[in-house]
Amino acid sequence: MVDNVRKIIMSFFAVGGSKVIEVVIKEKRKKGLFFLALDFIMMILSNYILKAGLDMKLFEIGDYNGKLGYIITGLLCLAFSSACFVFHIKKNFFSKPLLQIGREGIMDMTGANCVGFIAWDEIKEISATNYFGKNAIGITVYDLEKLMARMSSMQREVMEASLNPNNPPISISINTASMDFYEVLSILRENLEEYRSSQSASRQKVK
Repeated sequence: MVDNVRKIIMSFFAVGGSKVIEVVIKEKRKKGLFFLALDFIMMILSNYILKAGLDMKLFEIGDYNGKLGYIITGLLCLAFSSACFVFHIKKNFFSKPLLQIGREGIMDMTGANCVGFIAWDEIKEISATNYFGKNAIGITVYDLEKLMARMSSMQREVMEASLNPNNPPISISINTASMDFYEVLSILRENLEEYRSSQSASRQKVK
């Protein structure tokens, strides 16, 4: 059932006489479950460290600071691994898609600092770029300030800090997606061209 929910859903519909591919891209389930298992193992190890610290007698480790160090380390590791476990539970079973490609534009939901919705008519170019050493979808818009005005202050700060004149201002990382990177890039480019063609045909009809 989970596989059915997480599979890529593709449909076709007409937009001004042209066809646009609508795609809902989910995160790759296998990778998500790997991190979930890793979090669980870390929780067990953290609990063991904490229990070992609580059970130790002072003379076994030499001094009070040593015992306290075990307890603090165990507590911090347990808190962190538990938070990661809850995060990956939500991400694997209750999360939104990574990316939605639709009739009006792109909805980026890849992370906490994602840009959100980008309309086709705002996009100047879609390209392949590099984000922290990995492939990413690069998007150049006509009016970056207009797009940034819709973002939260934290999102704007992150974008401003990562701006590079040699790269597109928007980078969408889909490395954990269930669809091949270049397939997603191809669909995005095709949809952008289809949208532009439909808009051009509509303007000619009006004339």
